[in-house]
Amino acid sequence: MRPKLMALLPMLIFCCLKVSAQQQDSTAVDERMSKTIEEVVVTASVRPMKVTDDGAYLYDARTVEKIHPAANALDLLSATPLVQRTGDDFSILGASSCVIMIDGRRSNLTQEQLKNMLAAMPTNRVRNIEVFYNTPAKYGVRGASVNINTVQRKTDRAQMSGNASLNGSRRHKFSYGGGVDMLLSTKTLTVGAGYEYNFLNKKRSLDLNTEHEFQGATHNIGQQTGSSLKQHRHNIHADVDWKMAPASSLSVAYTAAFQRPESTAAAATNIDGNRLNDRSENNGRSFLHNVSATLKHKTLKIGSDLSIYRQRGSQHLESSDVSAIDSKYRQRFLKTTSYINNESKLGAFQLEYGLEFSYSKTDNTKMTGDTKKDDAPFSTTQTERTLSGFVGLDRSFGRKGFVRLSVQAEHFRSEIDGEDIAKNTLWNDFRLYPSLTAMYRVNAMNALQLSFSSERSYPAYWVTASNRTYINSYCAEEGNPSLCPAAKYAVRLNHIMRSKYIFGLFFETTDDYFTQLLALKSDELVAVYKHINFSLSTKLGALAVVPVKWTKTAETRLTAIVFNMKQKGNLDGTAFSNSKTTARISMTNTLSIIRNRLNMELSGWYQLPSVQGLYNVDAMCQVDFSLNYRPKIKGLSVVLRAEDVFDTFRMKVHTDTGRQRYSFRNATDSRALTLTVKYNFNNYKLKRQNTDNNRLGF
Repeated sequence: MRPKLMALLPMLIFCCLKVSAQQQDSTAVDERMSKTIEEVVVTASVRPMKVTDDGAYLYDARTVEKIHPAANALDLLSATPLVQRTGDDFSILGASSCVIMIDGRRSNLTQEQLKNMLAAMPTNRVRNIEVFYNTPAKYGVRGASVNINTVQRKTDRAQMSGNASLNGSRRHKFSYGGGVDMLLSTKTLTVGAGYEYNFLNKKRSLDLNTEHEFQGATHNIGQQTGSSLKQHRHNIHADVDWKMAPASSLSVAYTAAFQRPESTAAAATNIDGNRLNDRSENNGRSFLHNVSATLKHKTLKIGSDLSIYRQRGSQHLESSDVSAIDSKYRQRFLKTTSYINNESKLGAFQLEYGLEFSYSKTDNTKMTGDTKKDDAPFSTTQTERTLSGFVGLDRSFGRKGFVRLSVQAEHFRSEIDGEDIAKNTLWNDFRLYPSLTAMYRVNAMNALQLSFSSERSYPAYWVTASNRTYINSYCAEEGNPSLCPAAKYAVRLNHIMRSKYIFGLFFETTDDYFTQLLALKSDELVAVYKHINFSLSTKLGALAVVPVKWTKTAETRLTAIVFNMKQKGNLDGTAFSNSKTTARISMTNTLSIIRNRLNMELSGWYQLPSVQGLYNVDAMCQVDFSLNYRPKIKGLSVVLRAEDVFDTFRMKVHTDTGRQRYSFRNATDSRALTLTVKYNFNNYKLKRQNTDNNRLGF
């Protein structure tokens, strides 16, 4: 009952605040019109949400920021109505996966690196956020995505704006950070640059209990693991947007990220009454450089993206039953992507077409002193080449809507070579990806949207390595060289009412869906985390987004998703077949205590029990609270955020399928109190006028 009470607490507190807010409302008739106009700017959920001609759900960043406390672009993404956040993971309501884009193009950066980049981006650099259930092919993305459009403003006089911020966060340990961002605008040129530093210090615990069958006996094993992570992270970014002519522009962006993580873990394992103690130390360094350039001329768009990534790591593992193991890891990654897109009129249709080519090379190396042959050193090089082209037809019916049909053809080839393996082809695929989006506007405030999408995802480079890495004396991570790419097909129908209510139905089916599961080995007393493919994975469900405006200063947004999921597969000889109807309910309550000065947000979500492969996942919930204060000092803002207030975000899993009988409880250091102080300065006019100017990691 405790999680259910915690999930209902936001509603109880908010009802009390609502009554207080109602007593403070003004009843002056002559001020009603001006206040109503002001509401459209201040209150995000009652402002009509725009559906663009590309089929995107468009949310204005300034509107979201004014009512929802946000310290960076990642916080703005969390506050977007159709986006849901669970821990550090983001998804779109009704879509099992999504891609994050910036300025309408997918980067070579991984989604984790993009989230770090957004965490370093100030809110005033974001213009709006677009949510796609079916991304147009010209964006270089298939399926669902979120596009974050940045500010590229031009001014007649040279102006400079920017911000500086400091933040401190208290979990079990103290973390801190800060950054500075500058933007120079002229009539034809926009130049931005920024730097951010963060120090992260958090812990994690895992309790594992298994009934492990080995050599004709059942062994009762209990393990408690505690780990801590310290990480220094530096982010640098710079971008230039040059308007060369009224219909031509050139954009260049550079991003660099440097990380130095250090982690320690201690595990106490009890095997049939015999206690084993393990301790491991992991240290590493990584850097990333990414450069992208885009040239636009009328409808023609030419672009290129280059990423260089290096990561080094080391592990020292001590165990009470074996000698110490020292291992070193290295990954080197290079990827380049080039594309060209264009649009033309074809009678009553708009014709879209484009080509894209990408090449990547990844070197994975492991050196270890372990004598076990399953944890032997290895060195591999994986190269990938992708050539794709698309053609799309867009038929507009004016204010009544549009129909967009496209097909993308892609050839993907991946080869691997190494010191101890012969060169071979992992994948050599040719695929067609059809796509359909249709919008019918019943009237100016109501619309129906139907979409069909297809997409394909590939495993991370490290998880396909034929190797095992020990975490402690009982648990290990194991690669799966036979892992196959996954192909997903989705159909969605959404009804947008009065430009703010959204009700939808969706169906997804994924061929060769892959994820990581825990397997108890039958031929050895070891528990292994490994990625496997499922033979069946489907979802059928419904969703709803319902905003409610209680007063001029108080509102609630209720988000719900209900779906049935079916999954089948085989894990090391143990067949599983699971089906479950589950739901997730989220509520976000906002209250303007001092209009435009002090805003409060109280939010929470509750996830009913679900399944993942052979896992039975217990219910989860979380409650967050935040305050955004803007004092009379122009440009100054203070955000106080409390995450996972009641420390209830826990993943509890159990299974009793064949030989796989175990349960574990994973607790992340999610409860945190964070204070962010930010100062913005805008429109500082310079004296000089009119200047002419997934898939990386271990």
